Amino acid sequence: MLRSMETPKLGKRNQGVQTLATWLPRLAGARVWVLAGLLALTTGCTNGFSAKSQIAPASVGGSGTQPTPTPYPTATPTGTPLPSPTPTPGPILIPTPTPTPAPTPLTSAELAQCLQASSDKFEQDRQAQVVWYQVNGGLAPTEINKPTFKQGTNGKVVVLIHGFLSSPASMRDLGEVLGSKGYTVISPLMMGFGAGPKAANRSNSLVWRQSIRDAMDLARRCHHEVSVVAHSLGAGLVTDLIANQGMTGVSKLVLLAPYFRIANHYLQSVIDLAGPFTDTLTMDDAEDLMPVDPYAYFGFDRALPGEIEPFLPLKATQEVLDLQDLFTNSALGGRHESPKVFLALTASDDVVKSSFAQYYVGMRFKQVSEFVYPAADKIVH
Repeated sequence: MLRSMETPKLGKRNQGVQTLATWLPRLAGARVWVLAGLLALTTGCTNGFSAKSQIAPASVGGSGTQPTPTPYPTATPTGTPLPSPTPTPGPILIPTPTPTPAPTPLTSAELAQCLQASSDKFEQDRQAQVVWYQVNGGLAPTEINKPTFKQGTNGKVVVLIHGFLSSPASMRDLGEVLGSKGYTVISPLMMGFGAGPKAANRSNSLVWRQSIRDAMDLARRCHHEVSVVAHSLGAGLVTDLIANQGMTGVSKLVLLAPYFRIANHYLQSVIDLAGPFTDTLTMDDAEDLMPVDPYAYFGFDRALPGEIEPFLPLKATQEVLDLQDLFTNSALGGRHESPKVFLALTASDDVVKSSFAQYYVGMRFKQVSEFVYPAADKIVH
């Protein structure tokens, strides 16, 4: 079993932020991101947190200030006053559109029947995914890393999306809690992860996005509104699908330490040094090339006897780093009225650049609430 693909350490339990502890029960063994995700979904806190931040916002250029709109000029360079704009001749009457009636919710029997059909479709998709792994990597995802579909009873659905070098196992605790509350929970496996390095290196952002789209299509079969909780790379990709590629149907979006820009140049340096010679490094090899402990950086445990050493697929890693240009270029693409977004960050994150995540999300969505764990809590990515 690949220990590196089981349950990455997403951060220690936060002992100091009592606002979280008062809004939901203590969960034995739950991680900080589990608490944040559950809080955002079950308490309506997407409207309850202040948007104040402990991380200074950064512009696209990285100067720390947001761009100032250019004022309308009042004179030519020679000092001659400009003519006033010609007023519009009379009011323009725009007819009020007829509101679209809300869709009729399914009855309990209809919902159960629909969910069963969706579960059957999910199993078909999962088998097709296994074939992809056999063709591209030779190893199928281990049991703990497989995608999951759990039918609920309350008429609500949540899609849980994992991050880079991770799998649905990282969302398992949150999924179990939501399932116990009646939610239908869908946790896709982004194609290429959850198995060996060969499959990871043969994947790319197109197949990662398609895995997310397939899960969203499945969620919308029986539900008119979908909630999404996503971490790191998964958070960046689903945000891009909503903000730039027209994905609809998401009512709440919970972003946990989303990846839009890397916090340092460690990974690019490793790729530049080792890439000409290999497409995969073990963490032991990476120790010789990185100025920090790669196990701590990625949240991996050292392999026990008989286990495969955690690895870094260099081609897949370069694919992730290349996404930074896409995110930077789309930061000024206009602000969406929906979904409601809850952004959870940690000031101690040394993997993703939290200040740019704040800037990007704030520039693309109008309804944003956020919570930043202070640096003193030492909560990692």
